[in-house]
Amino acid sequence: MRRRPDFFFRNHEGRVRPGHHRRGGWRTPFPRLHVSTVSKPQEADVVEGGKSKAYVTPAKSVCPALHPNKANQRMELVGDLKGGTVLELFAGEGNLSKHVYADKADKIIAVDMDSKALRKVEDKLEGEGVKLETYAANNLDWIESKLPELKENSHLGKLKVVDFDAFGSPADSMKTFFQNYEVDHPIRVGVTDGSSVYISQLGVADNEAKRREWIRRKYGVGYRGPWNRARQMQILDDFMKKLGEEHCFKVENVNEDHGDQWAIYKGYTVSPD
Repeated sequence: MRRRPDFFFRNHEGRVRPGHHRRGGWRTPFPRLHVSTVSKPQEADVVEGGKSKAYVTPAKSVCPALHPNKANQRMELVGDLKGGTVLELFAGEGNLSKHVYADKADKIIAVDMDSKALRKVEDKLEGEGVKLETYAANNLDWIESKLPELKENSHLGKLKVVDFDAFGSPADSMKTFFQNYEVDHPIRVGVTDGSSVYISQLGVADNEAKRREWIRRKYGVGYRGPWNRARQMQILDDFMKKLGEEHCFKVENVNEDHGDQWAIYKGYTVSPD
């Protein structure tokens, strides 16, 4: 019998902790949904080691906790990116920065509450030829206090990508970001959403009424029909559309994919309306 893998879960504060999906849940098949031509469906090439798992990325490098489907989805999102600034919120240990953004951007800004994790980001990107700034802070606090300051004094640079790699719910950080950053040029938006895992942690996964209430409170949108991966993706699309209407920007749905623990990976571009 194949060993059930670990996954990483971020709580509402952005901290990472290992855990397990409910028994048997990780084996449940789900259809792959694509808006554009994302990488072919593939099984994760898992390398066991220590207390967590590592994946072999498309570049054949061992990368802890970075699912190859997420790597592929983000790589497609920024495939033709040349220069500019990438803002990675929930940066963790910098796996996306290292394996996706380092050879695309001029500058990476990594924000995470875990200062030890950020030191690993600095180690991973040393010698990569990309300028790096790290901030050990709560994402919401940083967005509200530091982001406007960086933009005002032009220290932010030309923001080309913002990545909300929350794995739990990214909704609060996304709302706060667009409240504090006026979209005046095209920006690519990467999102990781593990709301189903997060909801199970809250103990409301088996109560459909409470699930709907939580989704509406968190994302400001509702849904019909049974809860499944396609519904979760649609909620993100509706949420992004709602943000665009509130803050006067257009949203284009670029691509989507999913992991093996109900995590979904989405890519958008936003531009002035």
